[in-house]
Amino acid sequence: MKSFPHLLNTARAKMQTSGVALVLVLSSLVMVSLLVLVFLSTARTEQQSSAAFADSTQVRNLAEVPINLAVGQLRKATEQLGGQRTWLPSRG
Repeated sequence: MKSFPHLLNTARAKMQTSGVALVLVLSSLVMVSLLVLVFLSTARTEQQSSAAFADSTQVRNLAEVPINLAVGQLRKATEQLGGQRTWLPSRG
């Protein structure tokens, strides 16, 4: 029986190449998975940041309501007096 060493070398080379390809594909899959996880984490952080900003804006607007109401009452009362007298609210 004849031995064919060149065929054995070719088979080994193909197996080694297949192993390298598997490692490359798996490492690429890991990298893509990490990128997706980082993207999702960033998206969640941005959503939380936006929600916090919206809440703070709403609180600021609600805090300004009494001041705006008082300014509006002063303007309305001053206009009703024709600008000749100063209107002072009653104490209470």
